[in-house]
Amino acid sequence: MRQVKSFEQLTALEFYKFLRLRLKTFVVEQDRVYNNLSHRR
Repeated sequence: MRQVKSFEQLTALEFYKFLRLRLKTFVVEQDRVYNNLSHRR
């Protein structure tokens, strides 16, 4: 079940898990197999 919380309501562990998931997603997106139209990495 999803919950919506403000930043102040997050525990340290929840915030850490959020940052870790965000980083994993960013790394996966940067390692894409399609061409970047702007030719930038």
